[in-house]
Amino acid sequence: MSIDEFNQNEKKYLNVLYEYQYIFELYKCCGYKEWITVYKKMTINDLYANLYRQLCAKEDRQPPLRLFLLDSSGVGSVKKIELERNNMPIYDYILANPTYFKPIYPMPCRIVYCLHFDDGCCHSDHSYVENKLHKQPCIIHTTIENNNSRYMS
Repeated sequence: MSIDEFNQNEKKYLNVLYEYQYIFELYKCCGYKEWITVYKKMTINDLYANLYRQLCAKEDRQPPLRLFLLDSSGVGSVKKIELERNNMPIYDYILANPTYFKPIYPMPCRIVYCLHFDDGCCHSDHSYVENKLHKQPCIIHTTIENNNSRYMS
């Protein structure tokens, strides 16, 4: 075994990963972020299952983990939708919602999409979030209480 052999195997593995899986960069409003991958043919339910495994969270935890998509392409406005659990293939969901799925890194980087997540625990004052994608108030948590929900619609 040699370093060259390792490098060749690693390159081959990463090329297969990029070809068959999506990469999502998960953002929390407090600035925490990490990557998660999921096969392109898997469902949104599978994405949630991967998320729970990666974060070492129990599926029945309270509050449950929630994923959100943001579209800040409109002037002066941000649209937010919750990525609700269902059996729709992720590939189809991305094709149906192109304004929410734009690569976050410039070419020639691999395509990475952004997902915002809420695990019910945050260490931010929720007043302002600034990162590469968004410079805006934290819309995940700065919400009006409505029907026992602390999330915006």
